[in-house]
Amino acid sequence: MNDHLGNEVLKSLFQYSDDGFIVIDQNGIVQEINEQYASYFPKDRSEIIGHPIEETISTTSMYDVLEKGLFDSREDVYLQPYAGIDLRQETGIRIAANRFCIYDDEHRLLGAAAQMKFPDRAEEISKKYKEAELEYYKESYQDNVFSKSGFENMLGNDPKMLRVKNMGIRAARSDFPVLIKGETGTGKEVMAKSIHLASERSKKPFVAINCGAIPENLLESELFGYEGGAFTGAKRGGKPGKFEQADGGTIFLDEIGDMPLHMQVKLLRVLQEHEIDRIGGSAPIPVNVRVLSATRRNLHEMMTNGTFREDLYYRLAVVNIQTVPLRECPGDILQHAYHHLGSLNRQYRTEVTLSESAKECLLLHPWPGNIRELQNILSSAYAMCDGDLIEPENLPQQIARLAGGRNNTSLKSTERGKRETASDNKNDGGLSLKEKLRRYEMALIREALEANGGSMAKAARSLQVERSLLYKKMEKYGMK
Repeated sequence: MNDHLGNEVLKSLFQYSDDGFIVIDQNGIVQEINEQYASYFPKDRSEIIGHPIEETISTTSMYDVLEKGLFDSREDVYLQPYAGIDLRQETGIRIAANRFCIYDDEHRLLGAAAQMKFPDRAEEISKKYKEAELEYYKESYQDNVFSKSGFENMLGNDPKMLRVKNMGIRAARSDFPVLIKGETGTGKEVMAKSIHLASERSKKPFVAINCGAIPENLLESELFGYEGGAFTGAKRGGKPGKFEQADGGTIFLDEIGDMPLHMQVKLLRVLQEHEIDRIGGSAPIPVNVRVLSATRRNLHEMMTNGTFREDLYYRLAVVNIQTVPLRECPGDILQHAYHHLGSLNRQYRTEVTLSESAKECLLLHPWPGNIRELQNILSSAYAMCDGDLIEPENLPQQIARLAGGRNNTSLKSTERGKRETASDNKNDGGLSLKEKLRRYEMALIREALEANGGSMAKAARSLQVERSLLYKKMEKYGMK
C-alpha cells in the first residue's frame, strides 16, 4: 500500500469508526483524536490536538506505554464524561482500551496510540439495527400485501362463492381469530389477505407462514425468533420471528393442521398471554397480532385421535369459514380462466384466448385441484399452443377428451347409463352447453353410485361433494 492510500485509509478509519482513537508523539503531545472520542471531553477537538495528553486525560496511562514499549489492553476501564479516564472507580461509561507504541521502519519510537471500544454503544447500535431490521420486515410485508387485491377483486359470482365472500367481509369487522378450511387450491390465503385488507389492521403487516413447509426443528425460531448465540449458526444479534414481524397487524398460519403437538402448546400460550419468548431470550416480548389460520385437514378427526389440541382449536376457530371447491361453482370456471390468461397476456404481451371447444373441456372437468390446477393447466396450454388460440389438443389428455361433450364413463356403469350416454353422444351436436353439462353430471353420478353399490354417502365422497348436494342434484335431474 502506498503512503497516500495508507493515509486515506487511516483518515477514513478515524472518521467513520464507532471506536475512539487518539495518537500522541514520543513527548506526549496529541497528534490526532477523532470526533467519536473527543465528544466525551469538555474541549473541542482542535483544542486537544497539539497539547499534552494529560491536559485532557489527567489519569492517562499513555506515558507508561511510551516508557515500557508495551501493548496494554484492558476491559475494566471507565470513562468519566468531561473529566477523563478513571482506572479505579467503576462509574461512568464502560470502555475497553487498547494502547500500543508506534515505531518507524528502523524501530525508532515515534509515539503511541489508543483505541477505545464502547460496549454500551455497540449494544445500542445492535439494538437500533434490530429495530431497523424489524421495521424493514414489516414494510416489506406491507408492500407485498398492498400489491394484492381485497374482497372487491376476489373472483367468483356463484351464489356459494358470494356467501363465502360475505362471511369474510363480516369477519373483517372484528378482531377475532378466523379458521379458514378448504381443499388445496381453493383460495384460503387469498381469503386471509382479503380479511386483513378489509380490517382495521390493513395498514400494518400481513405475515404468512406455512406450518407444514418448514422443518419441525426450525419452526419455533421462524415463529418466535431467536437471540444471538442461541444455537450454532444463529445470526449475530438474533432475528425477530414472524409474530414480531406481524406486530400490530395479522399473522396467517397456513396448514395449521401440520403443526407438531409440542409447537401447538407454545402457540396456545402465545394466544393466551399475547407475548412470545425468543429462543435464548431471557424475557417475554409482548405482541399485538390478529391470528388467521387455514387447513385442508379435518381438525375434528385430528382432535379425536389426539393429533390436534382441542383447546388450541377453540382459540383459533372463533370464526369458521369454509372455502368452496371450483367444481361446485361451474359458472366461475371461465372467469378464473380468463383472469389467469389475462395475467399471462399482460406479462408476455400476447392476446391468447380459448377456443369454444377448449372452453367446453374446462367446463366439463371436475377440477380436483381447484383453482391451482386450473392455473397450472392454462399456463401449460399457453406455453404449448400455436398462435393465439388454445385448443383441446393443448390441454392434458384427460381434459381434451371431453371436447364435444363425449363422456368416457366406466364399463361398470349401468346398462341404462350406457345407453343414455351413448344416445347423448350421438345426438349432442345441436345441444346447448348447459344441456351437455347436465348429461355429463348425470353420467358421473350414475357411475359413482354403481361403483359404490348404490350408497349415496360413499358416492358423495368419491365425487368429493357434500351428500346434501348430491341429493339435490339427483332430485333436480329426476334420478331418485
